Amino acid sequence: MLLTGTPFFFEDFTVRPLTFFAFAFVVAILLSPFGCHPTMPEPVSPIPVREIDLVSSYRDDHARAGLAYDGQVIRVLVHAFAVVGDNMEVPIVGGKPASIIFHFQGPVPMPKVPCWIQGRCLGRTDDGKDRLLAGFTFHIDVVDCVLTTTP
Repeated sequence: MLLTGTPFFFEDFTVRPLTFFAFAFVVAILLSPFGCHPTMPEPVSPIPVREIDLVSSYRDDHARAGLAYDGQVIRVLVHAFAVVGDNMEVPIVGGKPASIIFHFQGPVPMPKVPCWIQGRCLGRTDDGKDRLLAGFTFHIDVVDCVLTTTP
């Protein structure tokens, strides 16, 4: 066996190939109840928030708001908006410039207000534009937006 230079585990493999596959099948069956099978990810529950609360949280504590909202799927209650190109812009004070910019993939819907818009929050972008209130010199980008029903 070992004197010929051929490893012993290859000598009988052609004689018993079904034994190997039967063994592998039994192992797979035994391990399947223990999580060794693919699973679907849990659907993400969006975080409901009012527009003024979202913007105020980024103004009051940028770091804490970033931990709470950056990269998260949020659902925002919108009371007024303007459509600019492929975006829906939500002003908080005085109309312009926008404080929240919702980026849609495709045409922007024209819902009745108030309405809920769901998307992934990218966080705060400091743009230096005056929004008539102290500390509101930024906007918040939300991408992959869709119009949704109430939470």
